[in-house]
Amino acid sequence: MEISQGIPRPGVGGGICQISNLIYWLALHSGLDVVERSHHGFDPFPDNNRVLPFASGATVFYNYIDLQIKNNTKMTFQINLMITQKCLEGEIMANEEPLYTYSVLKKNINL
Repeated sequence: MEISQGIPRPGVGGGICQISNLIYWLALHSGLDVVERSHHGFDPFPDNNRVLPFASGATVFYNYIDLQIKNNTKMTFQINLMITQKCLEGEIMANEEPLYTYSVLKKNINL
């Protein structure tokens, strides 16, 4: 599914925002700065069984809308994304201990 002019429809590249949403979420819980971020014109996901808070998405659209993250720290970061049979998973790693740490409870989602 992709969103074109505010309407969901089948299309090439639909769903790529799931990756940008995850990268944005990881950046928010790190020492990285979000330089550019756009959200969807409407929330394409229902509140029922919502895992991420409302409005925490980051939409992307080739050659028009980007998610840009900048590292203004002295640390080196690595973002790892994995695709399992049912889930998109991600982690952010750094070469040293951060000043602050965050904990997110895992919630199993059946797709």
